Amino acid sequence: MKKEMNKLIFLDKAVIFLKNNLTKSRSEIEEGLEDIIKQNIMKYLTNKVGYSKTEINNIVVTLVIDFEKKEKETKLVIEEYLFEINHKNKTVLKIYRLGAENDFFVSENLKELGMEIEIFENGVGITG
Repeated sequence: MKKEMNKLIFLDKAVIFLKNNLTKSRSEIEEGLEDIIKQNIMKYLTNKVGYSKTEINNIVVTLVIDFEKKEKETKLVIEEYLFEINHKNKTVLKIYRLGAENDFFVSENLKELGMEIEIFENGVGITG
């Protein structure tokens, strides 16, 4: 019996995007990351969770990022963020850090996504 490995929802695609776009402006990287994350969250919600696209009212991903550069590593720092998903007019996920305010609400069926967002918000290191 094969054990199925848990696939990442968006983190792996975000890292690939970052590695390929480090020379772009901060705002271009923010927009690109937001789009990639939204697309992959939508795929996850429809393919794995079983939500219908028509029942998803909105997916909001807003990022404010910066970079820390060390010798051979660049680290993406997530300064502020907002992830919000509404399904059938109810908030099923809301995770944010805006200034000193933060919140973490995830419905039971989206815990896997909530854990991946927590990993992402701690930053991503890119070597090269």
